[in-house]
Amino acid sequence: MKIIFSIILIFSISKAEIFDISIPENDTASYTYADFRIRLNDSIDTLKGIYWFMHHNNGDSRNIVNDTSYQTLADAQDFALLGARIFNMHMHTGIGEAVIAAIDSFAVLSGHQELSHVPFFINGYSWGGQFGYHFSKWIPDRIAGLITQKGGYHDTTNAGPAIEIPILMIVGENDLEYRIDNLTGIFFEHRPLGAKWTLAMEPEAAHTQVSDHLFLNSFFNDVIQARLPLDVNVFDTIQLNTLSDTIGWLGNQNTYRIGSWECYDGIFDSSSWFPSRGIGEYWQNFMTNQPTDTSSCFSYLDSNYVYFNIGIHELDSTSDFIVTTNNQILIDECRLQLELPEDERQLHINGYLDFGNGGFNEPWNWHIIPNNWVLAEMSIGTCNVDPAYIESNLDYYVNSVGQLCNWGSFVKNELGTDCNDGDELLWNQCYSIEETIELDLSSNNLSGPIPNVIGNFMNLNYLNLSNNQLTDEIPQEIFELPKLKYLLLNDNQLNGELPDIFTQMDSINQLNLTRNNLSGLIPASICSIYSQLELFELGENSLCPPYPSCLTFDDLGYQNNTDCEQVEITNQSTPFRFQINNAYPNPFNPNILIHYEIPEDGNVKIFIYDLIGRRISNITDEYQLRGKHKIEWNGDGEESGVYFLEITTENNRAVKKLVLLK
Repeated sequence: MKIIFSIILIFSISKAEIFDISIPENDTASYTYADFRIRLNDSIDTLKGIYWFMHHNNGDSRNIVNDTSYQTLADAQDFALLGARIFNMHMHTGIGEAVIAAIDSFAVLSGHQELSHVPFFINGYSWGGQFGYHFSKWIPDRIAGLITQKGGYHDTTNAGPAIEIPILMIVGENDLEYRIDNLTGIFFEHRPLGAKWTLAMEPEAAHTQVSDHLFLNSFFNDVIQARLPLDVNVFDTIQLNTLSDTIGWLGNQNTYRIGSWECYDGIFDSSSWFPSRGIGEYWQNFMTNQPTDTSSCFSYLDSNYVYFNIGIHELDSTSDFIVTTNNQILIDECRLQLELPEDERQLHINGYLDFGNGGFNEPWNWHIIPNNWVLAEMSIGTCNVDPAYIESNLDYYVNSVGQLCNWGSFVKNELGTDCNDGDELLWNQCYSIEETIELDLSSNNLSGPIPNVIGNFMNLNYLNLSNNQLTDEIPQEIFELPKLKYLLLNDNQLNGELPDIFTQMDSINQLNLTRNNLSGLIPASICSIYSQLELFELGENSLCPPYPSCLTFDDLGYQNNTDCEQVEITNQSTPFRFQINNAYPNPFNPNILIHYEIPEDGNVKIFIYDLIGRRISNITDEYQLRGKHKIEWNGDGEESGVYFLEITTENNRAVKKLVLLK
């Protein structure tokens, strides 16, 4: 293969060499042209990889080597910076071999022999993203990671081993439909196969290059840190780290809710996979300006757990932190330490970190995961820091180091969890059954189910558990508290059905259950207390119709009816039925005919909502006579997916799921 090259030396504050190489076609190649330019920082003795920015169609990215922001990004990871001018993106033309030939030539010209072995990280825009994807499928062992921005002709065949490459796929909300469909289709076909891929839609953006460099650069940095072995030998074939699924975080494409592998409460196969929590949070910020949340990573700790206060020799109590375990061997080891004088307790805590105080490690915004710690004599040095230092460098120590092993730490004392007579234990704290009138534990990092013993607080007037990560069903005992006026359980992960005992809530004045995972039917007994409520909110759950007649649309808000049975609502005051008789065809494209029946004269509103609750069409809002009616909706301007038809009258509401397939 003939090679044409030139050398340009650039001297600046950061001295670097820049090389140009062209790889002409030979008898077996048909890629037209392939020109490359690479920048090597002279201060880097041994390169660990190549950051390659690829251009759009008929473009030229070789001048990227002069971009100081990309220089800084690459230099920080000991990477070379590469640009190119390439005509063909299909590997069968020989373009892949041309890339490798160019890199091998750069290795010879520069004296950096490691270039022949180090991995690529590719950031490609439009056509360049397509090229990067095809190149990654062709030689997956040399690709550490990939960003592909808004291309529309990615190869749709099975990606094979490339599913192990962390890939950030970006589409634009206002880009051409074929581009969106191409990347999203590939993403949703491969995520069930375990593809470690992230899909991000840039809101209100068309076919433009992404400018959120914090998101893109953080993805590059996190991927390189995870994929490059610590003891890598760059002068031989490099075996990149294959990332375990379970180290990742996941994100819901509709709600933008993220969570760690262990605790994520969404559907794994259709959710984005992130190499770290930080990337998940950047993804949230990139996708929406609306508030987002995180799945709880912590389960409720039962009475078998024992808590130990950990001190640090020669530091005061402000450096104390708490650990917990239900492992009896570990409990016994800690108690043996407590039998020694304090200055002779030399075994320190070495444990794995997670975000949040776990419900027990206040005032810190981190905790050592229960049962994921030991008493140690010696540990690695990078985790030998004090609690305050972790607090000030939280993302780094949780995501990168992952452990705390302060060598001066020791078991200081065992924390008692026994309450006095007349008290009850709630989330590791004792409360007086008789004297507790108000209980405000909102935004307190609580997790797990609400303890049933909360029903013992017979004088409780105010209960606020909002903005936590509480799970499971709402205990029936809460609804039986005789003096409860204010019940605020919004913004948790509570699930299951509402108990049919609202008639016992004689004192209730405010009830907020929004933004949970509640499902099933709303008991008709809710109407017995409805008139006395000053505040009542149920929105953003999965409660199913038919809804009690006393509730308004504002009360209900948006409900995800995806898993509800077909709706049929009967007005109990008349023998006539209120129902959606049929919607045909369903699935449809693009027209659907809707037959419905109303039992009395009155105003009828018919709206269409998308899967995340946005109203996208007002079909009708008019006075209609009782009887059977039909109306047609054209979904020509909408994307394929699930939609909800809502019909409301003064006394009734019905919802039906529609599926648009194009």
